[in-house]
Amino acid sequence: MNRRDGGLRRGRPEQPKVDINTLEDIVCECGEKIFTQLARFKKIPALMSNTGKEQLYPIIITICAECGKQLLLQDAVKDSSGGGLQ
Repeated sequence: MNRRDGGLRRGRPEQPKVDINTLEDIVCECGEKIFTQLARFKKIPALMSNTGKEQLYPIIITICAECGKQLLLQDAVKDSSGGGLQ
């Protein structure tokens, strides 16, 4: 980080170099390590929208590819020491 811009590239902090092969996998309680991302959408009424027009707000959810259980970030982080999701 001996850069004049304080380690920033185009306004973003430098990412640490991490070998992803050394990181722990998140595993569903069914044993699956593959997850799929899906989207739900919420309608933002025109009166609440910053554009004055009705808008859609996407909510990305992650589910287990095997059993369909939703992966919640707080569960994945809390359970990273013991493996599996609660």
